[in-house]
Formats: sequence, structure tokens, C-alpha cells
Amino acid sequence: MSPLGVGTDIGGSIRTPAAFCGIAGLKPTLDRLPMKGYRTVLAGQETVRGMGGPMARSAADLGLFFRGLDPARLAALDPRVPPLPWQQPSDVRLDGLRVGVYVDDGVLAASHAVVRGVERAADALRARGMTVQPFTPPDVRSMLSSYLGGLSADGGAGLVAALAGGEVDAVLEPLRRMAAVPAAARRMLARAAHALRQDNLALMLDAMGDKSVAELWRLTDRLRTYRTTLVEAMERGGVEVLLCPVFATPAMPHGGSKNFTLASSYSILFNATQLPAGVVPVTRVRPDETRRSRAADLLVRQAARIDAASEGLPVGVQVVGRAWRDHEVLAVMEAIEAEVKRDEGYPATPVEPCASAR
Repeated sequence: MSPLGVGTDIGGSIRTPAAFCGIAGLKPTLDRLPMKGYRTVLAGQETVRGMGGPMARSAADLGLFFRGLDPARLAALDPRVPPLPWQQPSDVRLDGLRVGVYVDDGVLAASHAVVRGVERAADALRARGMTVQPFTPPDVRSMLSSYLGGLSADGGAGLVAALAGGEVDAVLEPLRRMAAVPAAARRMLARAAHALRQDNLALMLDAMGDKSVAELWRLTDRLRTYRTTLVEAMERGGVEVLLCPVFATPAMPHGGSKNFTLASSYSILFNATQLPAGVVPVTRVRPDETRRSRAADLLVRQAARIDAASEGLPVGVQVVGRAWRDHEVLAVMEAIEAEVKRDEGYPATPVEPCASAR
């Protein structure tokens, strides 16, 4: 409904809605843009910091946003922002660029349509002269545990305070209830979930809850160490850019995000590691892509219900780069866009209203 918007992203909140709506979005390298004037429920929380960034109809429009900003002025507004000049995506040499691709991070396997979207994007990059090879991100479940542990280290006090005195959305109610569960009871529930082979539920229960200052410092250290581990894995694999899902499924029906936090793991990974990550639309869900294999795991069962209602919805893919190489991320996004926009089913915007709505 607009040519440009600016959002914030601490767990995918730019990239996931962009993918769900068939538009482009970019979470820049941490501290690329000033955060002066932003407000957050967890003011002062530094273990995982959010970042502002643009959303638009195309990757080219995202580049226009950055070209319109004065780096010196950005640095003056926020001393954390380095006065780096913006490099042009058009100056990036794509021929021979090595891209690592994956469609399963070991938390929740991506939907069939999402996998096809990533594979189509990989083909688009090959057509532009890039080398695409498999990549496996190291131990994402461990990273996710540290991320959730850090953001819940106050025992949910910030969330409870923010929700006090008003009606609580049904999607947020489980988080509020979990925050109120005593640590001993939560550990007992986690053991029961493990025994019932509900490993994803157990991960949530194990990770969340109030922490001592020493525990919070350990979690913060683990996340910083994980960032180095991921970059070293990219170095060993010889890849400069990653291509992967944004979210485990296409857009959810209203209320479908309840108890579905772990499906964001594909985006959360790059909040934890503070790398630039963008989303570009590729395709739409086909009628034969709405089924998922049934399983006992509650998260998989919920994903199956979401997939069943996903026909026709947009599918985007995520492009991730090294720190401060935001322009390379945009260059790769533009290359994907140029190849797939002629495809049948490409989610073009703006969407013309149907005759009955005029």
C-alpha cells in the first residue's frame, strides 16, 4: 500500500512480514543505521539488539533508500554508527561469487513451496554466473536456546509490565503464562516434554525464564562466539553469501503464530549473528504444495495446518552477507529479482484491485 516503509527487526520483524506480503526488506548490519528515537519493551537489553531497516516493493527501491542517506549525518545522530560511505550494489561483481544454500536449519523443515522458492532463487543466481553450493549452518538449536534465554532473562517482567492493564492478544497469552511459571516447574515440564519426544517444546521451556547476571553474561558470550563460529564456517566453505528460507512456512492464518516462535529460527540466526539479511519475493504457493508429512511433534503439526491454508500466498527467500557488505546482499537480491520476475506466479506488486472492489 506504500512505496517505502521502515521497520525494526530483532527476530525477523522486517524480513518475515516482507516475505509473507511478497515485498522486499533488509535488516542491515547491526549499527548501519541510527536507532535514536526507537522504543522497545526491553529497553536496555543488549544481548540481542534490534536493527531498523527499509521495506519496499523491490530490492532496487531498498538501494534507493540507502543512497538517499548521508553517512556522516547518520553517525552524528548515533555514535554507534560508523560514517561509512554507502557502496553501490551495481559495483558488485557477481560473476564467480560463491553462495552457500540450505533449506533446513535443523529446527523445523521448510514447507515445500519455501524449498522450491529457494531452489528457484539458486537457479537464478547460477544463471547470473554465481557458484551455488550446499551449506550447513552450525548447531542452530544451540544458538536458538541462547537467543531465547537472553531475551527472557528478566523472567518476562518487561513483557508482563507492557501487557498490564489491557486486553492481551491470544497469540501473546502463552508467553505471559510461561513467564509466570516458576523455574523448578518449568524444568520439570521440560523433562516431561523431552520424555514425550517434544524436543521443540522442551527447547523453549529449557531456554526461557529468569537468569542471574552471571548466566546472562554466559548467554551473551555464547551468542558472540556463535557469530564467529558461523563466519568461520562460511570461510571454510569458501562462501561469501548465504541463500536460505526466511521462515519455515508461508504466511499464517490470523492467530497462527501462537506457540510458533521456533519457526522464526531461519531469521533469528542473523539477529543473533548481527549480519545483514534481506528478503526478496520469488513465487507463490502452488496447489500441490500445501501438504506436509504428519509427525508427533507439535510444531510440525502446526506447520502442517498452516501449509494446508497457504495456496496462492507469496514466497520470499533470504539473502545474507558478511558484516558491512549490505550492498552485496542487495546486489544478489536484485539478481534474483531480475531472473524470477518473468516467472508465472511471481508475486508482483502493486496488486491491482479486482473489478468488484473498484
